[in-house]
Amino acid sequence: MEPVLTTILGALAAGAAAKAKDVASQAILDAYNGLKGLIVHKLGGDETGVAVVEKKPESENAHAVLAADLTDKHLESDPELEQRAQKLTKVLAEEKAAGVPGMGDIDIDLIQGQVNAIVENLVASGRIEIGSVIAKEGDARVSGLQAGVTKN
Repeated sequence: MEPVLTTILGALAAGAAAKAKDVASQAILDAYNGLKGLIVHKLGGDETGVAVVEKKPESENAHAVLAADLTDKHLESDPELEQRAQKLTKVLAEEKAAGVPGMGDIDIDLIQGQVNAIVENLVASGRIEIGSVIAKEGDARVSGLQAGVTKN
């Protein structure tokens, strides 16, 4: 995948996730809406791929749908989209560094493994929330989690 396309998809997904968790500041919303609007405009008004990413920002399948839309229109290395994506990424990073609540959280809904389900060494500046951890056989282990960690 083109590096620019990866930047665009990553920024849009991160912005959608922040918006969905209601932790997006006005700066994040402005940058997110700017990227989203430009993508839709360059896709001729087609919002399908963007809507899929908004609904499931963590889904690789959702990313693939939007990536295909962008590639079909030869936008996988569009400099204007790259610039907007970089702006959104920068705003997200600044807010995370400033300690905006929710920006350093880790949310994991389900971890499921056939033999072992192991989660180790997660560090978040915000909170860590883990749903079900299921192992059909063998161990189910969660260890070494740190929440509320700040950089020195």
